[in-house]
Amino acid sequence: MPHVRDPTYLLAPNWTYRPNGPIALGNIIVDPFRPQSAISKPTRPLPETEIVTENNWIFETEKIRSVNVSIWTRLFNQLSIKLGPNRQRADTVKIVMRSLETTYFRDEPSMQDIQAIAKEPIVRQFLNAGGLLRSPVYMVTGLKVAKGFQLTHHGSSGHGLSAEMTESVAPDMSVGGHANIEITKAASSAFEASDDIIFAYQLLIIKPKGWGPNVTFKLDDYRHKAAMLVDSNTDEAEEGEIEIEYGDATVDEVVTIQEGITEVNPDKAQHEWLFQDE
Repeated sequence: MPHVRDPTYLLAPNWTYRPNGPIALGNIIVDPFRPQSAISKPTRPLPETEIVTENNWIFETEKIRSVNVSIWTRLFNQLSIKLGPNRQRADTVKIVMRSLETTYFRDEPSMQDIQAIAKEPIVRQFLNAGGLLRSPVYMVTGLKVAKGFQLTHHGSSGHGLSAEMTESVAPDMSVGGHANIEITKAASSAFEASDDIIFAYQLLIIKPKGWGPNVTFKLDDYRHKAAMLVDSNTDEAEEGEIEIEYGDATVDEVVTIQEGITEVNPDKAQHEWLFQDE
């Protein structure tokens, strides 16, 4: 079962972003995994916020992956050989915080505010509400700030080869042998942040709906299988990839959109070993 029913918070790209830094409420971004790269910052008063504090926050997870492959070969109906390459990887992560403070918009931004943002030249390039090539933008609507953040990570990996041989020397008799070679590596790391840091953020998708002068905007919380506290075993996690809506677009329109979109690739050292299946 997931730790929360409807998780919407994504982990920060790294543990160095501080409050009042580049990741801020109301910022507009185009890549949901690069919240530090805002194309627009608030120029109007923000909606009212709520603050929730969780004390003595602890999260610990362990992921173990093991692969074993066996190949049998029989020669002259007497000699049997079994080769078994194997690999194993294990990661254990523990996060401890003195407190986790969540600040989020109490209410969804009004449609008037969204329409005003959509009129900004750089935002309009992506939304392109009246054109044929359109992509959504994302607003930061929630931040989780960690106080007294500590992280411990232990990882190990191993690979090897096992061999087993059996030879029939008589109808009711056989001889054989077994050999196993294995190499294991392990590494541990830990640190404690001396300052408060941005731990996670929440996004609102802003997507054009309709065409021409009657265009409106569809708003929804951004959900992704990399969201923190998602149960990695669930089959219901959504991919949440960047969406692009297009028709008979020109080459110039395609280039304009692509220039502002970076590759969606969560930090493997952070998202993958914490909360996301490979």
